[in-house]
Amino acid sequence: ANAVHFCFSELLNHKICWPASIQVIAIGKASAHALKHYKIQVDELPENPNSEHVLHLNSLQQIKGQSVLLFKGTGGRQLIEEELNHR
Repeated sequence: ANAVHFCFSELLNHKICWPASIQVIAIGKASAHALKHYKIQVDELPENPNSEHVLHLNSLQQIKGQSVLLFKGTGGRQLIEEELNHR
């Protein structure tokens, strides 16, 4: 949730609008709630709020040729980034 607030408060400060066409995945309910505060629709939320369950989402199985924008807090785990780069 902290990364969401940091990112979107910065975007709002620069009057940048979030495109509705971007598929959004939140890692947990707190992040999803924070995104809702900024009127960002969450398309997917894993059953358990951790990197491993995010990586099991169907939408992340075949990502070759797609662009991914990953937000994480300072000192956050590298697992999602590393695995998506591998895929």
